[in-house]
Order: sequence, then structure tokens, then C-alpha cells
Amino acid sequence: MWLSTFGIVLLWAATAVSSETSDTGRVVHTLHKRIFETMGKAAVNKLKVELHGPCVPGSNAIGHGFQRFKWVTKHLSPGDRLARSSAPHYSCDDSDQQLTDSSIEFLKQNGINHIISLNSQANDPAIESMLTAHGITYTPLPVADFTSPTVEQLNDGYISFRADRSGATLVWCGFGHGRTGVMVTALQMFRQSEKSSPTQLSRNDYTDNHVETDNQVTLLDRLQNSLLPEGVRLEVESAENALKKAHAAMENWKKDKSPSSMTDARASISDAVDKLHEASGVLGAHYEIDRTIFDRMLDMYPKPLKEPGSSQPDPSKSFKQKIQEARERIESSSHLMDSAGQLAVVDGVLRDLNREFQHSRNLSPGSIGVDRSLSGSEKEDIKVIEEQRAATRRMFEILSEKLKQLQREASAMDTRLGVLQMAELNQKLHDLKVNMQNHLSKAQQRYSMGQTHYASIDSMVTLADATEAATKMAELLDAHEGLSKEDFNSIQQSLYEARISAAKITAEEANQAINHYIITLWQRKQGQAAEKINVEREAAQVNEVARHVQGLAGKIGAQLQEKAESLKLINSVLKGPENHAHVQDLEIAIETVGAIWMKHKEDAATALTRERDTLKDEVEIMKPPVYAFLEGAVIVKRESNMAHVVASEFEANGGAEQQMLDWRQKNMRALEDMMKQEILKEKEAERKRLSAEAKRRAQRVQEQEVSKGEHWQVELAVDIGVAVLTAIPSVATPIIEVLYWARQALRVMRFLQRFGKAAPQNVATKAQHVSSQIHDALHSFKMAAPPNTHAWAAKKSAVQIIKRLERMQSIKEEPTQSLGEVLEELESITPPTDDPEFELEDDVFEKPINKLMQKLESIEVPIEAPSAARAVLASSTALRSIDELEDLLKYAALTPHHSSDSNFRFLVEEAESYLFDPKGNDAQEPKTLLSAINQHIMATA
Repeated sequence: MWLSTFGIVLLWAATAVSSETSDTGRVVHTLHKRIFETMGKAAVNKLKVELHGPCVPGSNAIGHGFQRFKWVTKHLSPGDRLARSSAPHYSCDDSDQQLTDSSIEFLKQNGINHIISLNSQANDPAIESMLTAHGITYTPLPVADFTSPTVEQLNDGYISFRADRSGATLVWCGFGHGRTGVMVTALQMFRQSEKSSPTQLSRNDYTDNHVETDNQVTLLDRLQNSLLPEGVRLEVESAENALKKAHAAMENWKKDKSPSSMTDARASISDAVDKLHEASGVLGAHYEIDRTIFDRMLDMYPKPLKEPGSSQPDPSKSFKQKIQEARERIESSSHLMDSAGQLAVVDGVLRDLNREFQHSRNLSPGSIGVDRSLSGSEKEDIKVIEEQRAATRRMFEILSEKLKQLQREASAMDTRLGVLQMAELNQKLHDLKVNMQNHLSKAQQRYSMGQTHYASIDSMVTLADATEAATKMAELLDAHEGLSKEDFNSIQQSLYEARISAAKITAEEANQAINHYIITLWQRKQGQAAEKINVEREAAQVNEVARHVQGLAGKIGAQLQEKAESLKLINSVLKGPENHAHVQDLEIAIETVGAIWMKHKEDAATALTRERDTLKDEVEIMKPPVYAFLEGAVIVKRESNMAHVVASEFEANGGAEQQMLDWRQKNMRALEDMMKQEILKEKEAERKRLSAEAKRRAQRVQEQEVSKGEHWQVELAVDIGVAVLTAIPSVATPIIEVLYWARQALRVMRFLQRFGKAAPQNVATKAQHVSSQIHDALHSFKMAAPPNTHAWAAKKSAVQIIKRLERMQSIKEEPTQSLGEVLEELESITPPTDDPEFELEDDVFEKPINKLMQKLESIEVPIEAPSAARAVLASSTALRSIDELEDLLKYAALTPHHSSDSNFRFLVEEAESYLFDPKGNDAQEPKTLLSAINQHIMATA
């Protein structure tokens, strides 16, 4: 076995999607996504550890960054220079790769002027631009980790390797084993195939090259077999059989229309498309090999003869005749397999002639560069060879066109199936729309509150199914050239009607809830006011109503709030200026609101405008009843609290019911004051807890000053700074973690700059050194940010800025600005009083719904009676001692840390609390857009 049992799952995933690739170059695998779906990220990481050992993020940040660098010497041609290694500065993930000046210097020292990258992030513009700037040719062939390249990618690697003869080629992926091993082995196979008598590579060769997974082994076995003279014919035969099976599956589906036959048709057509493309890749590989053999024969012609005056190979006889016969048969044959079989004939005579040239020439090292003059007959022979090279090329072109015709046939079948799928999904969407109308009819019958609740729940399930069906149809429309965006109009209308019905059901649920819970409650209370009441029973009833109302209001209010916030976001981004940054903002908005977007057939603004129009209608339908219900829910919650207070007073006064009734009617304000007093008691208890914690901190500070002197905080800040420097993020670190690290680094750097100079000389020197290192780290770390950051960020919220930076990172925009520069820009902006991310337009609500939701969820009007118990004891939140923190910081500084290490982050936060206000409101952090981002980060940490 090539892997432990754990690798079987990987093999299964690989088999399921062995060659899923895009039509444009077909080099982006979907297997990586499938692995993570079936195994989970933790399982893939476990596989990495099993194969490569444990990794430490950032552990390869120093030096040139190339690990496992090695020259390849076996199974190559004379003059080849091929090396392999890890991606530069790889530690744990493909995205760790980063080229530095030291990396470029290492490449130049080793004479490397060509890179083949199989890293999944091979198209990183930063890598490509830096290599190009230093005159190094770059061949990016992105392949997901633990998967295999396509035959076409291997052929592209071979072409680029063969073309670059002026220096050495380096192959890297991530770690430098699996994918790199596949490419190295493939290049060896290609070189062997150029020879008259190729050497077959064995499984031992695969192992020596660090091929890792079973699917990689399978690919290489298949490649080696396909490079044999009969390889093209066998691949074409497999592709034609797959196409026949696809036609049969399509006809079968047309007859019985069952879901299983549809699934079989989809799979069969996909398999035919893949196999035809693979056959085309093998055909291209054979052409490149034959082309190389022709070139070598022409290069050998002027070389010295082994025996002067000996006879020469004569290409004008059987060689020319057989190639011409093969070409005629290929041109006249209607059977693709027969045509493919003729290539084996051409390959055979070409290798025979090449072998004769090799035997007749003196190709010893001492003869290289020593050419002789050619006779007239030899010049004629060269002309014959060049003519046959052109004839051979034409044969390959004819076969290639025949394969393309079959590919078009398969694609057309795929399109027809897509149209049929569209019809099937369209019918499903229509049925779901009818179901939604039935749910609405049930809700409007007002038979019972329970029936309306169930109709609402059913409508949410139906709407989710309708949205899924519409999304699938949009994907089909986007993927097929024969379908246009106008075909989506009827689909959009059906989905629109389903969403409007769902909005009406929510509005109806809110209306009925007002009548059922709130109005009924007040009617009952009016009747109770005229008669003797049971105060305790009333309190229980009101509390039960409040529980129902609060849960329902929270659910309904959240639906309206989400739609209103999505509408506000869309309105905001659609008003932006037309530039590259605006396009990215539009794409981020689409992801945020979940709009359907056919990205190949419409721009993002069109998709958002369509979503905006639907949202506006949904909000208009839901707004009046939902807002009224939310206000009523707040009142009910308040009444519930009052009822609890009344019941408590009733019990204290011996159950004098009439007296309590009069007291309740006359002392409503007093009850509210009593509620506020309870809240103030809880706030006071929290204030006392914080005060006690502050006293403990102050006491420790005083003890520290006595034992270590007044500058102990500077020494602590130095320890914090050194520890922070071990967690410098990489270019792949999520933006939220980069900004979190930057906050900690910036705070301690400024503390050292402010107070370090006043410390004793030895401490001041350390403070200045650490401060300088942090400054350099902040300004050397490059990140992708919009140009003219200040102007772009001035009108954005903290959340919008973070999402935009995350988007730029995810699409691998070139990092051009230093983290320090971006922080300085953000710190120069004073944020608006209200966060524009959540401030709704005046024409949406008279007052923002988020404030009403906060009031509903706040503790100012609790349903439950105040409790004397306290959930958290002060002793359980006691801080660690300063000495203990210093020891932990020194230990943390010994090993690199990832910026997402929560224990490490909390350690730094706790240590910094001795330098600043523990709430983070220290004087060194002014109220700027940067501080608003920091507050958001701290709230979500």
C-alpha cells in the first residue's frame, strides 16, 4: 500500500472526481473541495501529519525558504538540469509560499531560470511578477494538495521544460513531495519516450520521487502506458466507448424520465467529456514527443560519422512512403480508432530512422559542437525529413480536429441535458410556488394561531427548496453557452412570487400574533380590573404570554432585520463609483446577501439590482405588522416584569387582593422604579466585581514596584513584544487574525516608545530594539488593500472594511501596501457616530429596527424575577500573577506561534492589561476607524 488505511478515503474521493476540470485550460481541480467535504479539514491535516510530520506555522520564515532542495539525475536526457524542492517558505499550507530577495538569490546561485509550480496557489500574481522581474520563466500549473495533475498539465510541464535549455528548471508544489514527485516522474517518462528504446519507470522510481497517493500512482501508470506507440489508439478507444455509453444513457432517460436515469445520464456524459479531453491530452503529448525526435534527427545530421564514407540512413525510401500512406489513411478514414492506429505506424518508422542516425553518428562528449559540411544529397535528405515532419504535424492536426468534433458532440449532449434539467427544475419550482400559495391560504384562514405557525414553518422550508432550485437553474444557465440570461426571467418571476408569498405569511403571522397574544391579554386584564383577581395566577399567565411573544417576535423581527440590512447594504454599494474597488464591493455584497448571480452572463450590479427590487417589496409587506408586533412584544415583556413585582408585593402584604389591585392601578410608576432599582443592584454588583479586580491588579502593581522598581512595566512590555514577534502572521493568515495581531503589536510598540526612554539604560535599549523590530514587522508585512485607502475607507464601517480586505485576500490580489501603512490610514479617519453597516435608511423605518430588537433582547425588562444568586464568583476570574505571566511570555517567545492560537492571544491580552485599561480604552488608542475595527475584532474574538 502507498498509504495507510487513512488514505483509502482519499483514494475514494480521487476516484470520484479524477478529472473534474474547467473548460478554460481545465487545470483547476475540484477534488480539493471534495476531500474537505468528505473528510473534513481536520482529517486532511491529519493526513499531512501522517505523511510529512507535524508542522509549525511560520517556522520557515527565515532565509531563502527552499526546503528539500535536490537535483534530479536519473532517467533524463544529456544536458538536462532539473531540481525539486518545497515552495519557498512553505510551512503548513500552500498559501504559505512567499518569494523574498534571499529566495531569488538562491535561485540565481543554482542557475535556475525556469520554475514549474504545482502549488494550488500557483497563479499568485506576487510570485509570478517577482520571478518575471528577475528574468526567471514561470509555468504555473495549479493542483490541489494530495491530488494529481491532469495529463494536459503534465504535457504543459514537459513542453516548458523541453523549451528552456539555457539553465536549470525547478519544480515545486507545497511540501515538495506528492505533486512535485508526479511532475518529476512525468518529465522522466517523457524523456524516456523520446528514445528509440525507452526505459520503463517502476513503482520503486515512484517511491524514490516521493509520489504519495494511490491516485497519483494510477495517473503515472496510465501516462506511461499512454506514451507507448499504441497509447493514442487505446485512449481514443476508451473515449469513443464512453461517448457511446453517454448516448445510450441519454436515450434511456428520455424513455423513462426517472431520477436514477437522469443521474446516470449526467454521469455518463461527464465521463465522456473527461475521457475525450484526456485522449486529446495524450494526442498532444505524442505529438510533442515525435516533434522532439524529428528535431534530434535534424540536429544529428551534421555530426561526425562513426566511419567516414559509410552509408547514410535514407529517409527518402520506406520512411517517406510509410508516412505518406499513414497520412492518406488518416485523411480518408471515417473511423477515429483506425486513424489513431496509424500514429503507431508513424511512431515506429520514426524511431527506426532515429536509431539508424544514432548508430551512424559519433555522439561522444568530445564530438559535441564539432559539425561537418553536408553534401548535396544530405541536404536533400534534410528537406525530406522536414517535409515528413510537416506531414506528421498535419496528421496530428486532423486527428485533433476529429477529437474536437466528438468533444463538441459531447458538449452539445451536455447542453441538451442541461435544457432538460432546466425543464425539470422549472417544473419543480412551479410546484413549490403553488405549495407556497397553499401555505399562504392556510395562514389567511385564521383558523388558529397554531395553524398559522405551522404554515409559516412550512413556508420557510418550501422557500429554501425554491431558492435551491432557482440557484441550480442559474448555474446551468451560466455554464451553457446555448442558454442566455433572458431564460432566467421566468425563473426569477417564480422565485419572486414564492418570496412574496413567504413575506405575506410572515406578515399574517405577526398580525395574528398581535390579536392572539397582545390584544387578548389586554382584554383579559380589563375584565380582571373590574373584579377580584388572583394576582399570582395573573402573573403566571402574563409571564407565559410574554415567553411566547418574545420568542416569536425575536424570530419574525430577525427576518425583517436581515432583509432590511441586506437592502441597506445593496443600496450603499450600488451608489459607489465605477472602478475596480467598486466591482469588488459588489461581489462582496452578493456573497453577504446571498443573491443569485450568473457571473459569466451578467455583471454583479445587475444581480444586486434584481435582489434589491425583491427585498424592497418583501420589506414593504412585512414592515407594518412586524414593527407593530415588536413594539407590542416589548410592552408585554414590560408588563410581565410588573406582574412579577405585583405578585411579590401581594405575598408580602398577606394576600390583600383588592388592596393590591388599587395599589397596582395607582403606582405604576413606582413599579417601574422598583424594576430599575433591581437592575441598578445588578449593575452595582458588576461594578463591585470590576472594582475588586482592579484593586487586585493595583495591589500586584504596587508589589511589583516594590520588588522590581518603577519601570517594571517596561520590562513586562519588552517580554510581551518579544512574544508578539514570534506570532508574525503570514500572507495566508486570515485578515481578522492579522488585524488582531496588529492591534496587540501596535499597543505594545507605542507603550515602549512612550515609556521606554525613561527606563534604565539596559531596559531602554531592549525597549528600543523590540519597538524597532515590531515597527519593521508591521511595515514589512505586505497586504492587499484598495488604492487610496483613506478615500475608500472614509465612508465605510468597520465590518465593511474587514470584509473587503478578506475578499482581496481570498482572490489573491497582489499585496502592495504594508500593514503599517494601512493602519496609519485607518487611524487618520474619524468614524461616523452611527455605524453605517447597521443604520437603516429613513425610507425603510422611521426608527431603526435593530434598536427595537436590542430593546426586546436587553435585560432592562427581564421576564424572570430578579435572582439573588450570582453566576460567577469573583475568585474564579482572578488574574495570574505578574511573575507567572512573565515566565509564560518568556516560554512563549522560544517557539513560533500562529496568530490564531487563542491561548497565546489571551496570554498577551492578560499581560497587556497591566499596561493599559483592561477594557482597551487606554489613552493611546484614540477614537478612530482603526479603534472601531479593533472593537469589532475584540467583540468577535
